[in-house]
Amino acid sequence: YTIRSFDESELCTGGECHDHTAFNKVHASARIIVEHSFSDLKGRFPALKWLAGWDIHQMYHAMEALMILANIFRMLQDSPHEIPNF
Repeated sequence: YTIRSFDESELCTGGECHDHTAFNKVHASARIIVEHSFSDLKGRFPALKWLAGWDIHQMYHAMEALMILANIFRMLQDSPHEIPNF
């Protein structure tokens, strides 16, 4: 299931204006973090740009493996900028 923000027509209905606005802010912040994470992955693993069209299960496993590798590299303080010609 996907979660979406409240749009303008839903924002202040039923006296829940503050709750809906707060939810939208939290939702937007989480979405930005996820977008930055995928951007970091694409920066570290340029092959991700060509994953479109793969079998969805292969893509899921590839993404999972690359996320694990990225976390290992981060723990080891490895930087792609230290790789010649990267």
